[in-house]
Amino acid sequence: MAKRKSKKRHFTKTLSLILIVFIAIISLIFYLNPGLYNNLNDLINKGDTNSLISNINRDNYYAKENNPFLVHFIDIGQGDAIFIEFPDNKTMLIDSGDNKSENNNTLVNYILDLGVETIDYVVATHADADHIGGMDNIFYNFNVKKVFRPYVLYSGDDYEFKDDYNKGSIEYKQKSKTYGKFLNDILNETYEVNGKTQKCEWEFFNYKSDFGTNIIYNGKTTYYTVDFLTPTKSFSEILYEDANDYSPLIKISYCDFDMLFTGDAETDAELDFVTAYSENEEYAKYVDVELLKVSHHGSGTSTTELFLDLVKPEIAVISCGEDNSYYHPHQQVLDRLFENNCFTLYRTDKNGHIVLSINNLGEYEIDVINENVDDNFIAPEKPNTND
Repeated sequence: MAKRKSKKRHFTKTLSLILIVFIAIISLIFYLNPGLYNNLNDLINKGDTNSLISNINRDNYYAKENNPFLVHFIDIGQGDAIFIEFPDNKTMLIDSGDNKSENNNTLVNYILDLGVETIDYVVATHADADHIGGMDNIFYNFNVKKVFRPYVLYSGDDYEFKDDYNKGSIEYKQKSKTYGKFLNDILNETYEVNGKTQKCEWEFFNYKSDFGTNIIYNGKTTYYTVDFLTPTKSFSEILYEDANDYSPLIKISYCDFDMLFTGDAETDAELDFVTAYSENEEYAKYVDVELLKVSHHGSGTSTTELFLDLVKPEIAVISCGEDNSYYHPHQQVLDRLFENNCFTLYRTDKNGHIVLSINNLGEYEIDVINENVDDNFIAPEKPNTND
């Protein structure tokens, strides 16, 4: 007489079959839609709010030469223009100064003199003219492959953009023609690749905008990473009232040499940054950097004690114009840097162009035009209004 089959065993087989079919369906969905997997992986690695430290997926670059990592802090007067040459021959421009012809020509000629025709990444930190005014000349003279732009709505009358392109915070809008032209230039920018015309890519920078590359040379692997540390909030939660606070804080690292670029971020943005990254020891260690590009040209409304206590820079760079009308940098910022053990300071108004070079051993050098400057920690003196 045959044994009766166990109902429990039949149920287990049925459940296993359902599970196998479910896994197969999910695998097929991810295979047909790789973006879904990438998005899920982003959430796991970084999280919307739970983890701010990025796990950056890096491409491999097999170098034929041992290229250094170069950061050029370009003296374009009262404004910011930072040009980066990565060891894989890619390039990045953070801001472009204003649209005064002499400053524009300085920037364009400086980059052209490096033998550059294509800029892989352009970052516009915020919508002020002293940071994006020169962008039209950049688009005119170079092939621009990708732009990272702030989440700021254009509200002017000179240009019309589709709703999916023109978005921004409900707390701040920018109506200047300069900003509108910048957005229009992005849409019109094209470049040639193997005889095919490509359009410039763009995105609103956010904590998922990070990228990096492994540099493989003679069997040794080094890497660089570009990590957008802010905004730490979702776009709907970005409610700054000041244009400067839309500036991202970007950590760029090569061979354990960490740099922090800040645009014009002011007290509110810095406070959000400090609140997020002082949450635990791991976060705090991650934002401890060797070099700080001081925010807002050394204005007293930025670079707070709380911020410096967290990022602990050893070297600071201030981009500002000689004899500028704002009297940047302000003395309280210079004092804060010194009191927080940042004893090495470079200023474009004093030193001219500043070039940081890092080799694949992590060794660095800083070259300047004007070397012997003893008073970098002394602010420009305001005239006595009583005279």
